[in-house]
Amino acid sequence: MDGIRCTSLRPGDQPEASDVRGETAPFLDVVAQAIGLKALRTVATGGDEWEAEREQWDDGSNVIALAPGIVVAYNRNVYTNTL
Repeated sequence: MDGIRCTSLRPGDQPEASDVRGETAPFLDVVAQAIGLKALRTVATGGDEWEAEREQWDDGSNVIALAPGIVVAYNRNVYTNTL
């Protein structure tokens, strides 16, 4: 994720205006700041290179946290779901 270039879109000074900024901070830091957190915790998905590709094909990276310790994920991504 280090190679992701971020652009922020924020309300501008005028009612119909937008403030567009090219961010220099790393992606996860920009997202954390935008939602009011000190940092984001990430979980690497996959395993070895083959598993990582397979789980990406099957949307193994599409996991959403509903609450601490409670997530929704696809049941076919066995490796990622054990993390």
